[in-house]
Formats: sequence, structure tokens, C-alpha cells
Amino acid sequence: MKSPEKEKTERGASPWGLELLWVLYRLLGLRALHVGARAVGLCVWLFSPTVRRRAPRPAKVLHFTCSLADKLVVMAEGAHLPRVSLRPSPDADRFVADVAAKRGVFVLSSHVGTIEVLAALPGNETIFHAWMEFTRTSVFNAFYLRHAKRPRVRIHPISAFGPETVFFAGDALDRGECLVMAGDRGFGRRMRVPFGPGTTELPAGAFRFAHVLEHPAYFVACVATGDGAYETVVRRLAADTPAGLAAQYAAALWEVSRRYPDQVFQWN
Repeated sequence: MKSPEKEKTERGASPWGLELLWVLYRLLGLRALHVGARAVGLCVWLFSPTVRRRAPRPAKVLHFTCSLADKLVVMAEGAHLPRVSLRPSPDADRFVADVAAKRGVFVLSSHVGTIEVLAALPGNETIFHAWMEFTRTSVFNAFYLRHAKRPRVRIHPISAFGPETVFFAGDALDRGECLVMAGDRGFGRRMRVPFGPGTTELPAGAFRFAHVLEHPAYFVACVATGDGAYETVVRRLAADTPAGLAAQYAAALWEVSRRYPDQVFQWN
């Protein structure tokens, strides 16, 4: 099993291109935005041998470009939002209850979706703090910061992560706010965990952070199930060690990756 690796997530992206897609969306709606996103994705797939080698079937790339377009819409709270549902489960019910009760939830998201989970909580006013690598996806992050409307979605650069971040995050969780960090991407020290029939590497820092803060922790993946439709998969993570949390996360991620083979995961 290949380990997660850094990928070129901004192929075909440019500031003016995103703004053009945003104008298309505001004039014609979500379906028109998806048409534009698929056109960009198809061009990238056709003209990039590297992308074709990593994704022999264009479906993966089209899923990916549409999900990026939907992230823009959710972040900017557009008039036409994607439809996001929670896959029914006791863990999903507990997740919603913990967020609503402001218990301070630590979300360890998968690469297939982070911000979309906010749309799965209708009427929720809880603040979510999300950490992103600004230097790695600068075009998309600049768009987020330029168009984000809701103060409850607050983006922080992971490059500025330091000792003071721990105190800030702890205080935020104690106030009932939520943290979002990717569990299958990141930089720094990594840990190897079981993954299906083999093993893979996950960023050690995210799981150590979740363990130290001692608040409810959840695996969350938001996967595309149709045009503008997503299903959010939730698993409760409860272990006595960071390695235990990472192993539970990897087990949930393996299940989702097998169930949705056309999604773009970190190691694809």
C-alpha cells in the first residue's frame, strides 16, 4: 500500500480562472459551476501525462475538480449550496449532539472533504477553526480568504503552528468551538499504522494534538454521491494513545476508500 504523498492540487487553477467560475456560479447556479469545473478537470486530465498516470480514469479527476468547486461555494456561503447528508449511524448522531451541545469537537478529516461537513449541520452556529497549508494551495486559500463570509469558518495557516496554537486551540474547544485538521495529509514527523492488508503513514502531529487536548475526536469524510450531493461519514475516535487514534482513523479511512473507489484520496 502506497503512503500518502504530496500532490499537485492546483493544476489548471489560477486566480482569474476561479473568479470566472465564481461569476458563472452566481449567474447560472451550481450546475453551471460543475460544468465549468468538469471542463477544467477534463483539460487537465487530457493535457497532463502525470495526472493521467496517477488517475487512468478521468472520473477521479472530475470528482476532484467538482469537490473543489463545492468547497468554494460552501466557504463563501453561496446562494446555491451542495446537498450534504450524514450517513445514519450512532456515531453521526453523537457527533451532531456533541457539536450542538458545544462540547468542543476535534474533527480529523480526510483529504476527500473538510469544509463541506459544515453544510451537513443545518442551523448550526458553532465556530469551526480549520488549519490549512497556505503555501501548498495558495490559489485556493486566497480565494477562501477573499470570499469567506461566515465568521464561524476561520482558516489558520498550519505553517504558523506553534506552542501558542496549543493554548489557543484548548481555549477554543473549552468554549465549545470545533477544530478541523486533516488526518491523512501534512508535514513533519509521521507514524506508520495498519491500513487494510498493509500499512501507511499518517501525520503524527494531528493525532498527538487531538490526544493532548482531550476533547471528543471524530473521523469525518465527505464523499461525493452525485452531482452536488455528498454523504458525510462519521466515526468516533476513542483511544488512550495518539497511535491508537491514528489506527482507528486509518481503519475508517480504509473502509471509505473501498466504498467510494472513484474519489480522490491522498495516496492516489
